[in-house]
Amino acid sequence: MQKSSFFRSYGFKVLDFVFLLIFSAVLTLSILTLNKKGEKEPTLIITSPDGQYIYPLNKDREIPVKGLIGITVVRIKDGKASIKDSPCPNKTCVACTPVSGNFEWIACLPNQVFIRVERSEEENQTETDASTF
Repeated sequence: MQKSSFFRSYGFKVLDFVFLLIFSAVLTLSILTLNKKGEKEPTLIITSPDGQYIYPLNKDREIPVKGLIGITVVRIKDGKASIKDSPCPNKTCVACTPVSGNFEWIACLPNQVFIRVERSEEENQTETDASTF
């Protein structure tokens, strides 16, 4: 009577197991390396009909931004950005949770003011995102 092992019942061989361990190690190291690159200081980018403005999130301030129907006041406080006041009728943008993480955003659509958090522009220019051939 022959005992059936887990590997034989599924057709695995010893080298398959070794390859799986090496692949898992490389995948884990890649994920850890990518997470370390995302620890850079985020900045706030404000886009409006008047232009685009960039502010660091480490200094508290209130920024009046001219939009399509009036002035939207953007607040930076404790490393988070929010819309304090806007002339839009619903005030949905004012009720939004403050943003602080990379690629988080708030938009006031009637006033065409859009705020988003990203890495600073200099850091984005030094790294290659993708290549085409």
